[in-house]
Order: sequence, then C-alpha cells, then structure tokens
Amino acid sequence: MGKYGLYDPKLRKQVELYSQALLNGAKSEEARPFDRRLTMVAKMFAITSLIIGFWNLFVLFHGKLIWPYAHHKPPGQA
Repeated sequence: MGKYGLYDPKLRKQVELYSQALLNGAKSEEARPFDRRLTMVAKMFAITSLIIGFWNLFVLFHGKLIWPYAHHKPPGQA
C-alpha cells in the first residue's frame, strides 16, 4: 500500500478539494483544475469531430470539393 497507505497526503488533498467543490455546488467535471482542463479538451475533440462530420456530409451531398480544395489539382495532372 505504500508509505502512507490510504492516507497519502497528496491524495487526501485532492479528495478534500473535490469534496469541497461538490459541496459548494460545482459540477463534478469542474471540481478541480485537472478535471476542468480534461473536460475542455474532451469538448474540443467532440466539437472538432462534429465540424468534420458536417463538412464531410456537405461535400458528399454537394458532389464536388469545396473550399479550400475547390481549385486543387491532384499531382501528375496538368
């Protein structure tokens, strides 16, 4: 279990910070700074994936490339 067992000072500090934030009414994903950053990164990935999905759907239904690839010529073609 290590030197401190279940009462590791670092872990205890994190648990107290998390518990206090929940008691103050914060959401669990925003309780600690680490959780806040992790949530922000996850939301960024989700929004980026959503934008790419809409982009792909638009290109699929439009039938042609759109900006920035609208006037792009593949290598080897004149």
